[in-house]
Amino acid sequence: MTENTDVKQIALAGDRIGVLKSDGTALVKEGGLSATWVTENTGVIQIALAGNRIGVLLGGGAALVKEGGLSATWVTENTDTTQLALAGGQD
Repeated sequence: MTENTDVKQIALAGDRIGVLKSDGTALVKEGGLSATWVTENTGVIQIALAGNRIGVLLGGGAALVKEGGLSATWVTENTDTTQLALAGGQD
C-alpha cells in the first residue's frame, strides 16, 4: 500500500507512522494504514518517533518534542541542534 509520496524520511513507532516530505512537512498517522495523516509541523529537516513521543528538528536548529496524542503541545528541547534521537515514552 502506498502511504505517501515525495517522502524524504520515514519513522515508525508502535502504531504510528511518520513521514518527512521533501518540502519539509512532517506528517504522522496513528492506527491502521488507512488512518488520516496529521500535519505535525513544517520547516522540518528530521522526524523521530519513539513510544508516544514525536520529535522534529527544524531547519533553524530547534528540536521540538511532544508526548501523548498527535495534537499534544510541542516543547522546545534545544535551539542549537544538528541531530535528533528519541527514546522512551509510553505506548
